[in-house]
Amino acid sequence: MGRQRWTTTLWLGAMLCLALAAWLFWPRRVAGRDTAPRLRVALVDVSASTVRARGWLPWVRAELREQAGEARAAGQELAVVSFANGLATGFGPGDPARFLEELEGRAGAPFEPMAELGQEATLLAAALEGVEPWLSDPTRPAGELALLGPLTFTGRSPVAVLARLRAAGVALAPRAPPAAEESDLGLLELVLAPRVERGAPLVALARLVLRRGTATLGTARLSLESECDGVVHERSFELALPGVDGEFELPLEAGPAGPGRNELRARVSWSSGPDPLSENDRAQASCVATGAGVIGVAVSPEARAAAEEWLAPRGRSRLAGLQFAFYAPSELEERLAELDAVVSFDLATGELAAPLLAAFVRRGGGWLALAGWRFLGDWIPGASGTLESLLPCEPAGSESRPRDVVLLVDGSGSMEGAAFESVRAAALELVAAALPSDRVSLRFFGERLEPEQLLKERSSERMPEAARAALRGLLQARVPTGATLLLRSLSEFRATVGEHETLLLLLTDGWDREAGANERGAAERVGAELRAARVRPVVIGVGQPNLGLLAALAGGAHHVQGVSSFGDLQAVFRRELHAPRLREGELELGLATRAPGSLADEVASAASPSSPSSPMHAPLPLERFVRNRLRAGGEALWTSADGEPVLSLARAGLGRTAFFASRPGAGWASRHARDAESFAGLLRWLVRGPEREEQPRARLASDVLRVTGLSARTPVELRAELLGGGGARVLGERTLLPPDQLGFDVLHTRQATQRREEWAEDGLFLRLGGGLESELLLAVERSLPDEFAGRERGVSAAWLSPESTPRSSPAGGATGSRPAALLAVVLGLALLFAAGVAGASGSRSSRLQPIDGRSAKERPSPEILS
Repeated sequence: MGRQRWTTTLWLGAMLCLALAAWLFWPRRVAGRDTAPRLRVALVDVSASTVRARGWLPWVRAELREQAGEARAAGQELAVVSFANGLATGFGPGDPARFLEELEGRAGAPFEPMAELGQEATLLAAALEGVEPWLSDPTRPAGELALLGPLTFTGRSPVAVLARLRAAGVALAPRAPPAAEESDLGLLELVLAPRVERGAPLVALARLVLRRGTATLGTARLSLESECDGVVHERSFELALPGVDGEFELPLEAGPAGPGRNELRARVSWSSGPDPLSENDRAQASCVATGAGVIGVAVSPEARAAAEEWLAPRGRSRLAGLQFAFYAPSELEERLAELDAVVSFDLATGELAAPLLAAFVRRGGGWLALAGWRFLGDWIPGASGTLESLLPCEPAGSESRPRDVVLLVDGSGSMEGAAFESVRAAALELVAAALPSDRVSLRFFGERLEPEQLLKERSSERMPEAARAALRGLLQARVPTGATLLLRSLSEFRATVGEHETLLLLLTDGWDREAGANERGAAERVGAELRAARVRPVVIGVGQPNLGLLAALAGGAHHVQGVSSFGDLQAVFRRELHAPRLREGELELGLATRAPGSLADEVASAASPSSPSSPMHAPLPLERFVRNRLRAGGEALWTSADGEPVLSLARAGLGRTAFFASRPGAGWASRHARDAESFAGLLRWLVRGPEREEQPRARLASDVLRVTGLSARTPVELRAELLGGGGARVLGERTLLPPDQLGFDVLHTRQATQRREEWAEDGLFLRLGGGLESELLLAVERSLPDEFAGRERGVSAAWLSPESTPRSSPAGGATGSRPAALLAVVLGLALLFAAGVAGASGSRSSRLQPIDGRSAKERPSPEILS
């Protein structure tokens, strides 16, 4: 080959190598990528501050219609997601045409963008993280995100996830709603001094927030109520609104402080009508003045009427010098700082915040626990929790003996209807109330005795939730059918009885198909056989019962439990389950002997301050009380005729406790229902413990948790842990330094922002230690959520446009061809160099004379010469 041909070949090779390198470097679709169409996500803000505007719904429906139309025209898929304090997918990803049909309601109700979300937050960061996997799906091109909202957020900042979306090439299109016409006026909080002198002027600081709408502002008013011992005073103020939006403060005068607990309740309103956010229109605060002891009564909703009738009917205390405030158990936690004593009205100790109440008592507070059906839930022999150990009594006897509890239910056709529905409802209550030492099972019978369904095994715990669910499923699946062979089924049951005592709860109408003419005699024999086998039958007649047969089986008509409602059946179950732990009947009470200087003597002095030596009257009789015995250090004030303690006393740290083994009300102590005077000395003794210092308080406002009211002796460093309602640690241990003389900043803004949206709603506690005389546990009070307090923050527009550089390909994509492309470039450059050298040599040869004097055409080719 001639030199010119060789040079040409080198040039062509170099060009091919460079073309190959360019092809390898060119961005292109790779295997497993972009196999699905581009996705457009419409992310809809449905938080309260957005959706309450009058024009929001038409606007958002129009925006969704436009998004679906654009996605359809571009050949994209569509997803619609709503967010507030959670995230809910309303549509897709799917065909935009199908979404348009749903939006218009062509096949049913029109599409509802608000979803079933709580609206008290705008958790934009969590929402973006929820849709991020869709937008950066490796099987699609980079997605598009339409944010249908004002681009504000509460809680954690969305900056980090926005940065990731930008880097991935996601296009973000914000669509802010039109400005709301309505203005919002919010009352963030009322601030009062925690303790004042009686008669001192009550001056509260009201903190408010204003958010203007496009309409002209109307006039605004603030209504104020002050209440002390059932007496209410009302005032009203016209508000002068500031010229700019945001928070502002206003002092309020509420008149002189009455003795004891004073509560202020305020409400703001527009003269033109309600504002869009009613959640921030009200606030309340309270303080305690000298002159009366304040007792908080923790009571369940169903027993509240009985508790109020006993102590403070129509809001007025029956006892001079004492005031009563009634709370649900969960509300009591934040009120302990302003109370002198607590009464728990028939509540299980597990329903109370044990660490908080125990600390309250040991620091000088008083506690009176009243018994009842709910109280029995945690009153278990052998168990001694934090609160139980503070009481002067414990359950009588040793640990409960093992017992088999069998719920034997008539499943025949004659039970169909309301009777069987009552059985279903009450069965769950029975098993939930069983003692840990009880083994609980369920059996049906009809034409035969059906196999046992074990619901709860003997354990150290009560019935687990899994067993409750199993029982609920069994009862719901069962449909009464078939004939009733009652006596035959009971005989079969007797043969299955184990070694332990058995409580048999028999629910039936008593119509036995094969009992015959002598059904009563047969029933008496079966009943005797059951009792001989250590079975205690409790016969419960339901529906239209055959009383003759049931009376013979139970040992007399008075032993047949007749029920007509769910409540009756529930009461029978409770009474029979706890019968060994109770004393029932016409129970006479007497005063225990008291020695001079004893706790009982102190109570007598509190009952009759003017004449401590005057005799106390014998208490009224009871119908039922819980059997118990004194702990070491406990003293009896009232006793039964057999000497069992009924009302007892003890000291606990600096505080005082008492236990009444009954409760005022029907079935327990009905004669005491309106006789608070019998307990006057006891209650005054409970509130007259040592003088207590102002109680510390922990309050979460916006993103800072702050502790105030600590003693001047508090060290400059404290150890703090934030705990959830169940005791689990929410935020790890921190060392705190006081920034000023007002209190400790426990969490700085950044720390609180990162975690606040994850905190449980059922309660937060702050545990302080390290340098304190004793560990301190405080309930955390909360301010209004930021959503209602006008404290949403905005997103910077800098984060809303995608980066100019294309996003990198995933592993195994185009980057995998780079080594081959580089090799092609190197080879092409080498060929270019060789071609250049060859071309240069050829040019030199054509310009020089040949050595042998012949021309180039006359010279032989290299091949011939060789």
